[in-house]
Amino acid sequence: MNQNDNDQTQRYIFALGHRANKSIFAMPKADYETFKLAGLNSGATLCFQQPPAQLARVSAEATVVGVELSTDENDAKSLDVVRMDSSDAPQIFNRDRYLVYESPCLATAFPAVLSQNGIENTPELREQLDKHVLVIGPYKNIPDHHTSQVTATLIRMSQEPLEPPG
Repeated sequence: MNQNDNDQTQRYIFALGHRANKSIFAMPKADYETFKLAGLNSGATLCFQQPPAQLARVSAEATVVGVELSTDENDAKSLDVVRMDSSDAPQIFNRDRYLVYESPCLATAFPAVLSQNGIENTPELREQLDKHVLVIGPYKNIPDHHTSQVTATLIRMSQEPLEPPG
């Protein structure tokens, strides 16, 4: 990979975040796969005690109860970080949603972001993007952003001692 390929990859990631008006995190695909392996399977949802390292700053804002990685009926992935903030009583749980692009080049916005930002669709760009999973958010305008309940799996996980980061 040459510097121009890296620059184009970074330009695309920045442009996609700008288009969504959200923060965007590029997670190496290997780290994402390792993160998924640590999840507790709860039906169509994987549950975790803590968010991936790229989202660690959310823990500074409120106590993280857990994280859910789910897939909807259209095979779209989302990562919900559930935090507890007693100042929001009686709706003490906040759910922030992050969209997950496991294959960034297959994103619906891919061609438009390229053309609007003068980025050439090259095999090198696609190869670099495919080495990452893009996480975009947070989306706080979801119906259950403030809630008084969380899933039983997250409640059970929040009561378990946290494992030290490894």
